[in-house]
Amino acid sequence: MTQSQETTSKTAAPAAKGHRHGAATALLEAAIEPVCADMGYEALLIEWSGSGQRRVLRVFLDSPKGVTIADCTRMGRLIGNSLDAAEAAVEAGEGNPALAALLAPGYTLEVSSPGVDRPLAKKRHFTAQVGGRVKLKTWESPAAADADERSFNGRLVAVHDDDAAPEDQRRGTVVVHDPERDRTIPIPLPLIRRANLVWEG
Repeated sequence: MTQSQETTSKTAAPAAKGHRHGAATALLEAAIEPVCADMGYEALLIEWSGSGQRRVLRVFLDSPKGVTIADCTRMGRLIGNSLDAAEAAVEAGEGNPALAALLAPGYTLEVSSPGVDRPLAKKRHFTAQVGGRVKLKTWESPAAADADERSFNGRLVAVHDDDAAPEDQRRGTVVVHDPERDRTIPIPLPLIRRANLVWEG
């Protein structure tokens, strides 16, 4: 592993990719979030980009006190050491083999602050930003959108629980009003590939 820190149509294919992404994210969150919480940070977003030996694992940190470059550097070392230990544990016959397999091809770790285009990943993140402008990309088209439409910009007007799992931060629905087309679109959280707050300063 190399490591760096920075401040800064409904088809089976996208649905399957979204499911695999969600499973990988869950493995990483289980390993990384406790490390961050112990140090007083929230892992706001954990995401992969790239492929093969060029994969990048990005962790966006948040804290009531803010996040500095020094914070990112320190937490990058702690998170990297924790993930290395998780791989070593599997080699010793312990730990989570699925996590080790996910990390084995190699990756670059980047730890960043949220920035002005704050990422939104969990239901509580969206709830805290109701009234703000957002941009979203989805794995597939929501039922209320046009066929093959997967990019959305507008104002976040509501967030609803999933009645079957109201406590699950990965389930629920966000409602976005698009002023350009004068339409309101409900988007299930599991369909969201990436979401960011749009800075209006």
